Amino acid sequence: ARMGMHDLKGADRMLELAVQANPESSGAYGLWSEAKRLEGDQAAADRLNRKAQESAATFENYSEVAALYFHLSWRDNEAVIRSEFSNPDVVKFH
Repeated sequence: ARMGMHDLKGADRMLELAVQANPESSGAYGLWSEAKRLEGDQAAADRLNRKAQESAATFENYSEVAALYFHLSWRDNEAVIRSEFSNPDVVKFH
C-alpha cells in the first residue's frame, strides 16, 4: 500500500518489519527489492532479489504464490505482468 501511495520510505520501513517478522518470506523480499530499485539503490535491490529467489521454496500461502507469478505495478495505469521469477507452463497445487 505504501508503494502504491508513492511513500517509498514508509514502504521500506514496513518491508523491513515484514522480513523481521518472517525472515523466509519471498514475497516480502521481492517487494523490498522493488522498493529499493524504485529508490535507486540497485545494489540493495539485487541483494534482496537474490534473497527472494532463495526463499521462494519456503512460501506458504496463496498471496506469496501469486507474488511469484505476477508483478504488481506501483505506477499509475501500468498493467499487471508475469513475474521475472520462473513460471512453469502448468502450475499444480497439492
